[in-house]
Amino acid sequence: MHGEKKINYTGFNRFFKNSIAVMLLIDPDTFSIADANPAAEKFYGWNRSRLVQMHIDQINTLSPEAIEVEMEKARKQERSYFRFKHRKANGMVCPVEVFSSKVEINGKTYLHSIIHDITQTVEAEQKLQEYYKLFKNLAAQVPGVVYQYRLYPDGRSAFPYSSPGMWNIYEVTPEQVQKDASPVFTRLHPDDYDYIVETINNSAKNLTVYTSEFRVILPEQGLRWRKCDARPERLEDGSTLWHGIIIDITDLKTTEEALKTEENKFRQVFEAANVGKSITLPTGEINVNRAFCNILGYTQEELQNTKWQDITPPEEIAPTEALIAKLLNGEKDSLRFEKQYIHKTGKKVWADVSVGIHRDNEGKPLFFITTVIDINEKKRAEQELFKSEALQKSIIESTPLATYSLNSKGIVLRWNKAAEIMFGWKEDEVLGKLLPMVPENKLDEFAQLRKRVLNGESLLGIELRRKRKDGYFIDCNLFAAPIIGPDGKVTGILAMMDDITERKRAEIELQHTHELMRYIIEHNQSAVAVHDRQMNYVYVSQRYLNDYRVKEKDIIGRNHYDVFPDLPQKWRDVHQRALKGEVLGADNDPFYRDDGTVDYTRWECRPWYEADGSIGGIIVYTEVINEQIKREQEIKQLNERLKILIDVEKELSSAKTIETVQKIVVTSARKLTGSDGATLVLKENGSCHFVDEDAKAPLWKGKKFPFDQCISGWTMEHEKPVVIEDIYSDERIPVDSYKTTFVKSLVMVPVSINSPIGAIGNYWDKKHKADKMEVALIETLADATARAIENIQLREGLESKIEEKTKELKERVEELERFYHATIEREFRIKELRDEINRLKGNA
Repeated sequence: MHGEKKINYTGFNRFFKNSIAVMLLIDPDTFSIADANPAAEKFYGWNRSRLVQMHIDQINTLSPEAIEVEMEKARKQERSYFRFKHRKANGMVCPVEVFSSKVEINGKTYLHSIIHDITQTVEAEQKLQEYYKLFKNLAAQVPGVVYQYRLYPDGRSAFPYSSPGMWNIYEVTPEQVQKDASPVFTRLHPDDYDYIVETINNSAKNLTVYTSEFRVILPEQGLRWRKCDARPERLEDGSTLWHGIIIDITDLKTTEEALKTEENKFRQVFEAANVGKSITLPTGEINVNRAFCNILGYTQEELQNTKWQDITPPEEIAPTEALIAKLLNGEKDSLRFEKQYIHKTGKKVWADVSVGIHRDNEGKPLFFITTVIDINEKKRAEQELFKSEALQKSIIESTPLATYSLNSKGIVLRWNKAAEIMFGWKEDEVLGKLLPMVPENKLDEFAQLRKRVLNGESLLGIELRRKRKDGYFIDCNLFAAPIIGPDGKVTGILAMMDDITERKRAEIELQHTHELMRYIIEHNQSAVAVHDRQMNYVYVSQRYLNDYRVKEKDIIGRNHYDVFPDLPQKWRDVHQRALKGEVLGADNDPFYRDDGTVDYTRWECRPWYEADGSIGGIIVYTEVINEQIKREQEIKQLNERLKILIDVEKELSSAKTIETVQKIVVTSARKLTGSDGATLVLKENGSCHFVDEDAKAPLWKGKKFPFDQCISGWTMEHEKPVVIEDIYSDERIPVDSYKTTFVKSLVMVPVSINSPIGAIGNYWDKKHKADKMEVALIETLADATARAIENIQLREGLESKIEEKTKELKERVEELERFYHATIEREFRIKELRDEINRLKGNA
């Protein structure tokens, strides 16, 4: 038996029993287990006596039929290696590898099966598949392309693997570059090509991590920025293989450029500020501008690596840190307070300090923006003011604003005449009491404002609603500041109020007027745009946006020249002249657009004036009159065609021969439609005879075609015109006859006298669909042609009849003349006979 081993049973039995591998002897005829070694007992959980009573289908999870098929393969030695799932005594099913071979023991053939538990292998394979699937999913989700790039020793390169993101990055598919990377290099920006090649070669030479930022120009996406990171390894054949990722950084680059621009602007503003500015880190380090240095007498170099604590009096450090803590812990976003700094000379300098905190996207503090204003003079003035109570009272009484002072509890301490006039309460009615003009629903607001001032904050121009003694409510503007005692502590509040009721009413009316003006202009049926002196949009109508195809609908506040960057200089000059007081306009002015189209406009540009009589800007009224121009052109063209038609009818009415008619018809037909060729076809013995033509190139003059194989025949048969825009897509056209001509489009109109006698054809060398007017003109020409031909035919018939009548009359005249002469001769003879008779009678 082929492949069968004849072995010494004693030796085999020793090997079988002592092997640590799981072994079974199986009877291939009955599928029963003939023997099992100790390793099999341990693996399956049954003892040998139980196993040798079992059949293999009690262990193998395959069906008996499937097991028989596999056993037959083992018997025939078609296979010696199998993968099955085997069941154990505890019910667990595990994957196994089975190596089977035939052995002969004591004259009996068995299958010797060695079984290996491959649970871990299968699990590893499954995990590998899961990892591979996960990798593919992750690679597909990566915002870019995950790839392998291989550079061969001979200079060739390829991407053996790339994720689907290859299309988004380079607009090529992974399959297109799997064996040849050159399509990718065609996408590189020309200015970055050499840089990419050089950096790739350097990375390959030194096996250094490859990192680059570069540009690509893609067919669909256009110019984009890419960033590449990859690690190289050397292969046995000398190739270099990189594993890496390429991502789109276009938005990042755009943001970086914008950020750089904003940083430059910020730095310029920061340095140019006429008040002290400092960028302060949470750790205290400061970066200050020149104005800050001037306040304290230092140079910027001297304050480098300095903390704000270094230039602050020791007694003020802790209170200032307590305030800053409110910013750091998020209690406040900004603060304003007064503090002292130490001047370079050692003296103390008072400053009004405003601090705002800036955080990152996660809310972590980044830095403070600090504004410092020198208020030494202000402080000195305050101290002098407090020294003179009389001066303070005089100032309060003399101010035209309602002025009052409060202690820290909100009790009124002073109340000037302006306050009496504004609110109606006399001084003795309010002194020692809480402010009477605060409405009940505004008490919380009043408490908060008072608290802010008592904490050292000055209030500038806060709009409030307050109540008069007579119950009338008025709008007020509040200015309040803390009153600082000699010890530097806040002792009260000094407040001033201005009655802004009329101003608020005027503002509301002005706003209403503004909204009304905006509404009127926006819905104006004309294109209207109102600009200020800088040519920024103040108002604009919807018609203006539509007529001038402005994509950005909200352009109020934007500059006209930013919205239309390619505006011709002519218009810029018009605007400047109008801003100087001129009123300009035009009735038919072409406006050339970027796409090459032309709009014809009627426009007027005039200045508008401020209340003081100065020019505030300009108003531009425009109307696109394309349709009007088009109608005028159409009317002009129609008049020209009608004049041609009238002249043609005159010529046709006086034509004496058919040949003259033919020449007039083809020439005028071409003029009427502006076509590239015209023909006259006459019906002749069942054929279409092309009797004459006027065309840019020869057509069919003199030729005859079967009536049913010619479009002119179709026109005459159906007695109606036919318009064909594309002759090669109309089955009625005999294409072979047209291939050698210039004709691409045509119109054919029948010529009829009672019934069709011919047709007029017009032809174009490009696709052209004759309109109703063109067809009507040719139909009119066809009617005139029919009348002319009919007149000639009638004239020719009449002349023929006249000729016949003349001949007949001539013959009758000749006959009469003969009769006359015969009669005269007879009379003459009679007379002679009579004379002879008379003579004879006389002789007798």
